[in-house]
Amino acid sequence: MFPRTANFDRGGKFADYQTATSLQEYLLVTQSQMSIECFRKNEQLIWIYQTYNRGEKVNCASVNFNCQIELIYQKVPGIN
Repeated sequence: MFPRTANFDRGGKFADYQTATSLQEYLLVTQSQMSIECFRKNEQLIWIYQTYNRGEKVNCASVNFNCQIELIYQKVPGIN
């Protein structure tokens, strides 16, 4: 994520996305290091924050997606 857009992605854009009642998960994939941030709506409609890092399995329950984070980053130059 470019520093100049990162704040917008976590702030204004995310605030807009929260108005979509069907949105269950919002992921931010960092391009400079192996790190994915996940905001997930729980049963009480509260957004919970979780990060995924090297060696962890990324889980997106709303779309039935699971995989090791290394697979997501396998073709990103400079990240091993």
